[in-house]
Amino acid sequence: MYRQALELMEKVLGKEHLSTLNSMTNLAFMLNSQGKHHKAEQINRQALELMEKALGKEHPLTLNSMTNLANVLGSQGKYEEAEQMHRQALELMEKALGKEHPLTLRSKNNLRSLLEARTKSSSDL
Repeated sequence: MYRQALELMEKVLGKEHLSTLNSMTNLAFMLNSQGKHHKAEQINRQALELMEKALGKEHPLTLNSMTNLANVLGSQGKYEEAEQMHRQALELMEKALGKEHPLTLRSKNNLRSLLEARTKSSSDL
């Protein structure tokens, strides 16, 4: 269903329309939750690129997309890239939204969770 919705949105509204980008994000989220991390990563990278182009790097939806990609990278054990992306998103959110904004606080929590997972993964070895 998500794939069909995305295809229709692209045809009718174009790739850079906000509704299309939202459909792309939904599909990536579903694929990640199904364990299809590689495909979710590809779609999230594409969504982030399009959002940066359409909305700018500091737009909350772009920053949310960056966080989504970082979460998928973390799911795959790509901790260094995920950490870098989480830190970049957090820095931009603090700048654009402020340190106390709910999205900024969620971003801090995502970084904390990643660092915990990375530490746990290292200790399991």
